[in-house]
Amino acid sequence: NSAAPDGYQLHLTDSQSHIWQLEPGLGELELLPQSPPGTPTQPVNNPDTFAPGWSVAAEPISDDGRTQILRLVPPAGSRAAPSPVQLSVIDQGTFSGAFAFLQGTPKRPQAVAIGTTLIDGIFVYRIPSDDQQPLQLVRYFRDHAGTIRELSVSSDQRFLASTAADQTVKIWSLEGIEQEAHSSIFGGRLALQPDGTVKFSDLNPAGILYARGIRDGDVIAAVRTALQPDQLVQAPAETARLFSTHPAWATLDLWLARTGFDPNNQQAGARRINPGWEPLLTLVTDKTGEWVLFTPEGWFDASIASGDRLFGWQINRGVALPPRYEPAEHLQKEYEKPEVIRQVLQTGSVPEALAALNRPVVGDLQIELRNRVLSLPEIRIL
Repeated sequence: NSAAPDGYQLHLTDSQSHIWQLEPGLGELELLPQSPPGTPTQPVNNPDTFAPGWSVAAEPISDDGRTQILRLVPPAGSRAAPSPVQLSVIDQGTFSGAFAFLQGTPKRPQAVAIGTTLIDGIFVYRIPSDDQQPLQLVRYFRDHAGTIRELSVSSDQRFLASTAADQTVKIWSLEGIEQEAHSSIFGGRLALQPDGTVKFSDLNPAGILYARGIRDGDVIAAVRTALQPDQLVQAPAETARLFSTHPAWATLDLWLARTGFDPNNQQAGARRINPGWEPLLTLVTDKTGEWVLFTPEGWFDASIASGDRLFGWQINRGVALPPRYEPAEHLQKEYEKPEVIRQVLQTGSVPEALAALNRPVVGDLQIELRNRVLSLPEIRIL
């Protein structure tokens, strides 16, 4: 769980019930001493810390196996009765039992984060003040490869921490969830302009659009969704409507005016985007206390002995070649940057962390990482 009011701390419990404390901003992982029986434990942010008495109850999966209803249960004596959430089993999975409420008013929380299994995602729903209005999905987080086990919101409401059956801990950005739903889902605004173009603006540096190389002022040339793979949309009004109604879990292909769109070569310049956000940071530890904390863009901080051996990068090279895997230790000098990791939680995103360190972002950081990995010498047995 997370975090302390005076900073960010993660408390991790291992299989022997030992409690480890990580301070991401300091890059320190330590085993906390066992407290004598009866000693009060250090407070952590539990699922209902910011909405005392609230919980989530799940109904059985529907007979056709397609949906599951979740109900928000207010504390005893409350008159609140929010509308239920209906999960799509195919697209969202089923409720794993993990949830965490975000701080709102004394009468009701602002939002609730729901963890799932099967899809292994985290879905954040905004809770309206009017019980007659449905809850709005405002953020989808995707990166875990196992059932979501626990969720916890930081004391300043900026971040969500999660742990899952994949034995990783991830930290996610909650910035912008107060915006209109589709802007929060994509991490930016899209609007039809007076000149007839459809343009992006107010992109969140922690969001998925920014992570895929889209920038403020970019104009959409064409778009195609996985829901309608045979339909290519180029009309500006239809493009704007598509984004305002697009599901948070459905993939789309996007072409920008600055990179061009060739109807005869549609693979060129296409950007494949799943609106699910990536984590700011991922933590991996082992039973000896070695650890590594890394970003999707490659930057990491690790324990001195062998933390950089706990993870690496797999680069897919198409159907004709096997994937390329490179341990992080092979790019230690370039990507082990504790100062970047410390800045991520202070600024809220990797691009802003780099800017604070006078390292402006020029291109797509994940493409840069891919190209750097592929540039390393490779040994083949013939």
